[in-house]
Amino acid sequence: SFDDGSTVTLTASASDSDGTVSGVEFFVNGASVGTDNSAPYSVNWTIGVGSYSVTAVATDNDGASTTSGAVSVTGNSVGGGNDPMVTAITSSTSSKGPNLTGDATITVTSAGAPVANATVSVSWSGDYSGTASGTTNGSGQVSFTTGGVRNASGFTITITNVTASGYVWDQANSEVSEGMGSMARETAVTSSPVKVLVYPNPTEGTFHLRFPEDAGTVKVRIVDVRGQVQWSEQVSTATSHHTVNQLPAGVYFLQVEGQTWSYQQQIVKQ
Repeated sequence: SFDDGSTVTLTASASDSDGTVSGVEFFVNGASVGTDNSAPYSVNWTIGVGSYSVTAVATDNDGASTTSGAVSVTGNSVGGGNDPMVTAITSSTSSKGPNLTGDATITVTSAGAPVANATVSVSWSGDYSGTASGTTNGSGQVSFTTGGVRNASGFTITITNVTASGYVWDQANSEVSEGMGSMARETAVTSSPVKVLVYPNPTEGTFHLRFPEDAGTVKVRIVDVRGQVQWSEQVSTATSHHTVNQLPAGVYFLQVEGQTWSYQQQIVKQ
């Protein structure tokens, strides 16, 4: 194989037992790229990205011709912006009883367009170990999931290779690793000496928070299953109303922190 834009020298050997060879013409995917009328027979050709079939046709002094067998040549992209990149790793965890699984969807693009039929190889670490590979769909995406792990605390997925016909993986500009953890357990409510009410739960975007008058000013935040803060506010009134329409649907954790106490509860955004 050759890099995109490289000059490739095509050569052929030809002889005629009862005359002379008047010339050899070279073809790439059926199109002529040049003729050499004297031995050694060769032409220079600039390769692009993709797979090519190269043949040579020798013609003698009587006008008779013979076609060689086809030779396959591959041109690989080295153009940076055209190389396939992993532009997104979307991860989450899900639980069933005490078992937790990690899920990840990987997106591969080239110059902003999805790359279909790319083979993505990954490895898992953390509370689950293993390797896997899959092929991207028409949207340039492929998904992976771990097996269920009892009382797991987190997983990490690492992309080890991306292969696609005619391309070279641009690893330097790719996302290659994503960690995912969870605070989800069978007990989703953390005990607290202060009584806290959160309603409605599940919520379509607005929820109410109530705690005793003497609780003082508290910090309220919503974190996702990876532990990343998605929303936060300070609250000083016993009953407050909050809107989180900007959050995607999913499972989150509401954390309330007072001066000497803290509270955590699972909250579902529909």
